[in-house]
Order: sequence, then structure tokens, then C-alpha cells
Amino acid sequence: MSASGGCERLPQLFVALAFKDWSLLFSSAKLRERLDELMRLEKQRLGFEETRLVFVGMANIAEYRWCPAKAILMSREDELKIFSSYLYDRLAYSCELGLIRKPPDSVSELLAIGDEIEFGHVEELLRREAGRLAREAAGGPRAPPPPAHLSSLSPIERGEVLEELLAERYPTIRWNFRWEGYVVVGAPDGITEDFVYEFKTTQSRFLLQYVKPVTFTQADLYGYFFRRRRKRVQIHVVEEGRTETWEALIDAANAVSVLQAFKLANEREPSPPAENWKCRRCKYKGICSKNK
Repeated sequence: MSASGGCERLPQLFVALAFKDWSLLFSSAKLRERLDELMRLEKQRLGFEETRLVFVGMANIAEYRWCPAKAILMSREDELKIFSSYLYDRLAYSCELGLIRKPPDSVSELLAIGDEIEFGHVEELLRREAGRLAREAAGGPRAPPPPAHLSSLSPIERGEVLEELLAERYPTIRWNFRWEGYVVVGAPDGITEDFVYEFKTTQSRFLLQYVKPVTFTQADLYGYFFRRRRKRVQIHVVEEGRTETWEALIDAANAVSVLQAFKLANEREPSPPAENWKCRRCKYKGICSKNK
């Protein structure tokens, strides 16, 4: 779900108001500095140390099933981005729900916006998103681009294109949840009243066996936090042009297990994967303990 109308633009405006600095509306560098300051202040407000990892994404946690070291290094690198999503959602959704009584006069007032949002509010926003999707004209299925076009894209770009073209459409929302000293943020590819939906791509049938546990774990995390009973998972195998589909109950034990393993790995030195080939193209291979 994305905020609508003025609510979509409100978060950046409120940050500028809180700091009394209108240049934040025009300078991305200055805004980033202020967001970093806000993240440190929010950690203090929530009772955490400034320097510890707090804001993490469910997708990054699920990467533990691929490589524990990558999950931790990626989470540390992405923390400011995850916090920015956390702050944006609290401000924009408060606007959507009519919970903002006045613009913030200070940073403390800014950070307090969103404290009133409960899970029932998240469900209400999801119902609104479902209504918006229902009102949109339902177009026919779009054909995937020719193989020559796909081969020219990076794996990440290719995955984004294929997801846009092939993934099923359901309403969704991004939200955050507290879990044992962390603020966990997630946005499933879809959420219905009964299940969460997750779509992934992989290049080959060989890689599918390694991508599947990550994708299932990500779906289990979504189901665990968004309180859904079931998961629907699709993984598109690019070299075959085939999409595999699974439906199953949410495995809450798997979700809790990976959360606990992630927490333990963050407190210690995380282990690299058993499969050396995973390290060859990993962006963290230069700083991973396996390569020291």
C-alpha cells in the first residue's frame, strides 16, 4: 500500500517542520543526515543503544537461510533505509487514519506520531487497499519480454521485471512489529484475509532448491507477524519459463527459529555459508569473515 494524496508527501514536510529547516525538502544529502539523527533518537526513545542494530527487514532476516553472514551484513547496511520506511509509514498512515491533530513542532513530537497505530488500524488500511484494487480495471495478462531483453538485465532488474509481469495481484501493506529488541519491518507481495503471498525468481532449477527455503521463511515471517494462517508462494524459474506454486500453512516455528538464529548471529560473528560458490558473486565477500 502507498499513501494517497497529501499523505504521500507529508512525511518529508513533517521532518522539515520538526527541524525547522526547509532545505530538507530539496537536499537529499541533508535529509539523509537528519534521518540518521532521527534513527539514533528513536532508538533512544525506544530504550535501545544508539549503536546496536534495531531496524531490520523481514526479507533480510529470511536471507539467513541462504547465508547467516549475508543476512547480518545486509541488515546493518540497510538499517537506515528500513528506519526511513518505518518513519514514513508511521507518518503517512497516521495521516490516512486521521490521527494527526497538529503538525509537529519538535523532533520529539515527530517521533511520537504513529504511537497510536494498532494492528486493527493496519487491517483497516489493508481493507482500503483491497477496495482500491477492486475498483481498478482488471487488464488481461501481460506477456513477458523476449529472452534477449531479459538476458540484458541484472538479476535484480530481471526479477523486478518478471515480478511486475507475472506475479499475482493482491492488496498489501508495509508495517513494523517489535520483537525482542528489534523493530521488524515487512511488506508481503500480497495479503488476503487468509494468506500471505510471496513471489520470487531464480535463474535455474539448481538454484531453486536454495531459493525455496529463503522464500518460504520470508512468507512464514509475514504470516507470523501479520497474523495469517496460510502462505502462497510462487517461484519463477527463468531458464524454463515456468512458475512453481505452493500453498501451505504458516510455519510459526520456522519464523521464530530464524528470528532467534538471526538475533544470535548478530550478537556473535555470523557464519558464512557451507557452499563456497555462494560467496563468488556476493557483494560482501570482501568484508565477510570467511575471506579475512
